[in-house]
Amino acid sequence: MFSESERNNLSGRVPHEIYGLHRLRTLDLKENFLSGTLPPTLAMLSELEYLELSQNNFSGSLLENFGDLSSLRRFRAEKNSLTGTLPKSFGNLVLLKDLKLDSNGFVGSVPEQVSSMKGLSKF
Repeated sequence: MFSESERNNLSGRVPHEIYGLHRLRTLDLKENFLSGTLPPTLAMLSELEYLELSQNNFSGSLLENFGDLSSLRRFRAEKNSLTGTLPKSFGNLVLLKDLKLDSNGFVGSVPEQVSSMKGLSKF
């Protein structure tokens, strides 16, 4: 199951109902006008493989439970207003191959656990 809603001029917050789609594998919301923080319920999408949130207005930090998305292979969230540090739980994303987070307000160093992600080829 996938949801592709890129470039549809969507605005506002992502509806919480989408986080109840536990079998969702792809969520592509890039290039819209979505805003707000990423809720902790995002981690309930345990089968999610591709998460594309680039070029929106998301803010706040990535929560520690982000590492619960253990099936994630690609996560792109560049060109948003995300802040804070990358959670240590990123080290749990052992299948992650593509990570793009530039043009945000992250601070601090990359968690040591990320260096053990052998499959990560795009960072």
